[in-house]
Amino acid sequence: MKIKTKALIATGITCLLLIVFTAGFRIVYPSLIGMGVIVIVLLSGLFIFFYRYIIRRIETLNKQLNQVNFHPSDTVQITLSGKDELTEIAAQINETLDNYHMTLHRMEQQAEEKLNELQKSHATIQQITTRINLLTPENKKGTDQQALPNRAIFNDALNKAISHAKRHNKICAVLIINIDAFKNIPDTLENNSGNQILNEMIKRLTGALRKEDLVAQLGSEEFIVLLNDIDKSKFASIVAEKILQTCTQPINDFYLTTSIGISIYPDDGASLEDMLNSADSALFMAKQDGGNKYRFHKPEMDMEAHEFIRLETDLKNAIDRNELILYYQPKLYIKKGSIAGVEALLRWAHPESGIINPVKFISIAEDTGLMMKIGEWALREACKTNKYWQDEGYEHFAVALNLSPRQFQHPDIAKTIKTILKESELNPKYLELEISESTVMDHIEVAKSRLEAIKAIGVQLSIDHFGAGYTSISHLKQFPVSTIKIDQNYIKGIPNNPDDSAITNAFIGLAHNLGLEVVAEGVETGEQVQYLTLHNCDMVQGYFLSHPLPADKIVLQFKKLMDRALF
Repeated sequence: MKIKTKALIATGITCLLLIVFTAGFRIVYPSLIGMGVIVIVLLSGLFIFFYRYIIRRIETLNKQLNQVNFHPSDTVQITLSGKDELTEIAAQINETLDNYHMTLHRMEQQAEEKLNELQKSHATIQQITTRINLLTPENKKGTDQQALPNRAIFNDALNKAISHAKRHNKICAVLIINIDAFKNIPDTLENNSGNQILNEMIKRLTGALRKEDLVAQLGSEEFIVLLNDIDKSKFASIVAEKILQTCTQPINDFYLTTSIGISIYPDDGASLEDMLNSADSALFMAKQDGGNKYRFHKPEMDMEAHEFIRLETDLKNAIDRNELILYYQPKLYIKKGSIAGVEALLRWAHPESGIINPVKFISIAEDTGLMMKIGEWALREACKTNKYWQDEGYEHFAVALNLSPRQFQHPDIAKTIKTILKESELNPKYLELEISESTVMDHIEVAKSRLEAIKAIGVQLSIDHFGAGYTSISHLKQFPVSTIKIDQNYIKGIPNNPDDSAITNAFIGLAHNLGLEVVAEGVETGEQVQYLTLHNCDMVQGYFLSHPLPADKIVLQFKKLMDRALF
């Protein structure tokens, strides 16, 4: 860059000298205006050159440095082309980042090794304690307090969990649990009943946790729990509720309650100290509210968690109370102008909150193990309704239903589908099951085997939300599917967004080359329909055609077999 700048300056000076010595002084004076123009042009060229090759590249470097600062991960690097000093600086920064990440990895490994050593030591101590207890007199058996990890082991585990969560964009939770009024127990009970009660509380506490969770004892009446690598902060409220319920059961005719304070990484702190302080503050609020309850550090998370628990309790009874219903949304063959089928969409008619969208409660069903029961009900209801329409003389087409990841992963899913079809007497070809792209890619060989088992029944299969995941083309052609549904996030952008349009066109071409039909999800405008028609999309589905409607209203869009009129 320096050589180019000097060359330009030298060229300008040379031009001036040539004018002076060739034209003479008499010509120079009348040509001052021309020289001025030349100087201005040269200076403008120098400024443009300086801005384009120096200032703009410095701005690019600064922008990328800010990205590294806000998103410090292994994949973020400085990318600057060229062969100049700025490129060398970028390379040095990348080298520094690589060294930082290598050091961080090494520290994590060392922390993990140290934690493993501490856990082994703890296990050895427990074994020794067990042997000592076996040698104690008969009248002392069962009176000693069960051994739990101490604060040092817990702190090491929490630091490791925070580091892991930071690197992988995960969350973790800390729960501080205090037994309400436990200090009064020794004064009211004889012998070692206090220790027996404490041991039972420890047993119940550990029984409420997963194997990967860690519980440590802070004092005679206080414990701390690490919920590591959880997907949602709401999971902490599920665990807290479980602990509250199990600990309130009587022990030796004595009733105890607990108070729980919860902090979530990264919302409530980015360090061990912040997490512990936040959990302790939340515990204080739970105590202030009278105990026997849990509290999050942030009030808004408390409200969200209690709403989650309320919906979970109501959802358990929703099927028995006939609160779940199916809405139906049609799919249209673009060129034929006829209904290609309908998709059954789950809704919850809550007695107090009204119609609840599945976005709000499906995750609850998945987290609490209710999805299998709800999924079977929806499948049975969709098949029964479609068979009823056929018996009433309406045209025959497939009803589509989405299989949740938990349903699809169940080893007996094909058997369940076959049983429901037999009960409803619906021909399998009039049932279409949609599986999301991410679900089939989690365990490819298992997914392929399960899809083939379902396909053998005679059911149609489609890949839902295509483009939102990472389906490999080599695997897609092996799956026994007949249709792909392009994710609505791409459809929203057409025809104005060139990237979305290009991706949509590529998906349509890919599907047709593989002998698959294409459905565009989330179509809302006539422009989108026109664009999809021009680019040979097979079917459309979305609000442009119809909002999802209950069975008694969607049937008005159908025609009976004897009716020749267009709809």
